[in-house]
Amino acid sequence: MLLWIGFWAGIFVSTHIPVPQTRPLSVDRFDKLIHFGLFFVLTWLGARYFAIAGRSSIRGLLLWAAVFVVYAALDEWLQTYVGRSMSGGDWLADTLGVLASTAWQCHGLRRLSEPDSATGSPRPRP
Repeated sequence: MLLWIGFWAGIFVSTHIPVPQTRPLSVDRFDKLIHFGLFFVLTWLGARYFAIAGRSSIRGLLLWAAVFVVYAALDEWLQTYVGRSMSGGDWLADTLGVLASTAWQCHGLRRLSEPDSATGSPRPRP
């Protein structure tokens, strides 16, 4: 859980550090890929925490996906208060990262709930 919360806090801090207008970021070319990756990992870490705690469900994953999508929009809006710009493209990349990670995790849960073809019994959870 600490890794998940720490990663989330790291995203917040890194996106709220003012960037001087005279020194543009050199990651502009990969900006959307970075946004996608950060929110993919954030969502994956949250899903792993709940899986390890034995409290993972598709409904829970979808609920957290909604939380992360709203957070991504809030994060973009809050950046305007530290001299950064709000970007719909960044929010879209964040959202796509959340959705891709959620889809992957839901697929894994669905696969685990199917009976094992060899024994007919449910597969063990990780």
